[in-house]
Amino acid sequence: MAMLIRTLTRRNICNLALLLVGAPVVTCAQSSAEFALGRRLAHEYEKKAGIGNSRQLGEISRYISRVGGRVASALPSPQRYRFIFDPNPSFKSAFALPGGYIVVGGGMLALTETEDELANVLAHEIEHVELGQVSRRVTELTKHKDIKSLHVEDLDPGYTKQEELACDLNGQSLAAKAGYSPAGEAMRRAYSANGSSPISARRRSSASGLLDRLRHRCARDHRCIAGAR
Repeated sequence: MAMLIRTLTRRNICNLALLLVGAPVVTCAQSSAEFALGRRLAHEYEKKAGIGNSRQLGEISRYISRVGGRVASALPSPQRYRFIFDPNPSFKSAFALPGGYIVVGGGMLALTETEDELANVLAHEIEHVELGQVSRRVTELTKHKDIKSLHVEDLDPGYTKQEELACDLNGQSLAAKAGYSPAGEAMRRAYSANGSSPISARRRSSASGLLDRLRHRCARDHRCIAGAR
């Protein structure tokens, strides 16, 4: 038994631990219908949130996409992920949509102190997709509603504690595989501070202060935000 455990990958060790506490760990492939749904919901969200196309927002979005792309590159699956930045400072969370779309709030990004913490946040959300949790939610919703009639708000409420635990453990492992420290605590602080569902009311805000902070972090950690120098 000891020899068997030593041969397991870090991800499989996490999955073994989750099985012992009863958390689901099965990875599910997404259908073409889910990809189409995710694309539609992402566009719907961007329009409703009033997300603009300023240079500052573009720089931050590219930074998040670079970190998220590095995390996703450590996955065993070929799933492509796309990252959307909502600059709303009161949005202290992030959530995953079908099709590999990940929405990150300005309040969440402001809570992260290091790129490692941001990577853990993104890894956590990626695992909601990789572990089939988003797919299972869509399946349940379409039992009562046509998939073409679904909206972002339909994905509420949040996941169970077991599902979140699965994403915590597998997300930390994924971040580590991508070369980041798995010790980031931003996700836990953000959900605690938010005190509500990730999909919530939002207000528009300037991203200039946050961009300055990210530029400072870039210089401190010797990591470059695309276009920030």
